[in-house]
Amino acid sequence: MTQLNRENVLKTLRGFEEVNRITESERRERLANMTEEQARSIFDDLNQSIKELTPEEKKRLEPFRLEHHLKVRKAMVKMEKAGL
Repeated sequence: MTQLNRENVLKTLRGFEEVNRITESERRERLANMTEEQARSIFDDLNQSIKELTPEEKKRLEPFRLEHHLKVRKAMVKMEKAGL
């Protein structure tokens, strides 16, 4: 089994952390300047390959969809109370 060098692993992890910080900063900047048309285009592209659900599949997923919406609403209320 190959032995890993602790310093090399730590250096690699620090590098990943820095790349993630930069990527997140760039993502926030891109989203802040994105037009509604650009956002819609990206959304449409992402959903283009999704197959249409059958009525049976939709019915089976409905409880999970409702649960998700309630969780999101609860989170939004918390954020509003926190002033975010």
